Amino acid sequence: MPVSEILDRIQESRNRFPAEWICLTGGEPLLQNIKPLVLALKKEKYFIQIETNATQFSSLPLDWVTVSPKPKNYICCPEFRNVAREVKLIVTKELNIDIIRSFRKNFPLHIPLLLQPENNQSWSIKKGLRLLWQAIRDGQSNLRLSFQLHKLIGVK
Repeated sequence: MPVSEILDRIQESRNRFPAEWICLTGGEPLLQNIKPLVLALKKEKYFIQIETNATQFSSLPLDWVTVSPKPKNYICCPEFRNVAREVKLIVTKELNIDIIRSFRKNFPLHIPLLLQPENNQSWSIKKGLRLLWQAIRDGQSNLRLSFQLHKLIGVK
């Protein structure tokens, strides 16, 4: 879709739902050349967030970077350590306390580490709570449990 068409659709939505914050997510945004889109959005004065799996870095004028590495390897380019505003780890069967320790060690303490249950499933919520308590007892700090609120309230 051309950038001009994306901007038109955003403007249509903005007329109904005023917003200044745009999050680029879904799949992996950095697998595409999103620089023209980001520059166009910045020109329109939007606050731009990206949610990335952090497997490849691109220097873009972003306002908020959410790093969400995926299992099994949880690969994260080191450049994200300096630009991330939060790290989100999905509570999957693979997630364990060693992975949490590794991310807590590799990102500054002021950057929150979010544990997000997978699709708000009960087993994942229980595991997330166990991991959170284990990490806190382990001396880890700035950890939070995060939920997909849109799914809890029925918004797709």
